[in-house]
Amino acid sequence: MASIRIDKPEAARRQLDAAIRMLFSGEDFLAVHTVANAAYRIIRDLAEISGNAQFHEKLKRMIRPGREKHFWASVNKFSNFLKHADNDSTEILDIEEESNDVIICIACLTYESLGYQATPIMVCFQLWHSYLHPDLLSEDNPLKDVLSVQEPHGIRSQPRTEQLNFGKCMVDTNASI
Repeated sequence: MASIRIDKPEAARRQLDAAIRMLFSGEDFLAVHTVANAAYRIIRDLAEISGNAQFHEKLKRMIRPGREKHFWASVNKFSNFLKHADNDSTEILDIEEESNDVIICIACLTYESLGYQATPIMVCFQLWHSYLHPDLLSEDNPLKDVLSVQEPHGIRSQPRTEQLNFGKCMVDTNASI
């Protein structure tokens, strides 16, 4: 039987890339979230162990002031719902499908803040997410002007399936970078 030898950053990288591919391929929403959140948990722990505060500073600069609560609420609520049933076994959660986008975005930013090289899949995801949500970018983010002018194929007004398909095309086209 074959075995694999893997460290935590590599495990997180592989999970994050898999979550992005799953998202863009239209796979199960819960499975995407579980894989993305597992990657983020590893990355977040690595950031805490290293004492790295760069991520939080970078994130503060990237999110428009006043939108931080919305950002973090969408990250934590869904993850806690999927992890626990001891106190809320009959709870039903209404969640926006885009919450997976948020956790993947945070994981990519944190991964890079630790000094790891973003994969081509991560870069495509971050660009795709910025195209869809230029309102989340701060005014001094250099992407803000470019993305507000160059919205490809009217992607923001397209149905979610078309937006995901556009992301999949970005990944398929650029995966060899």
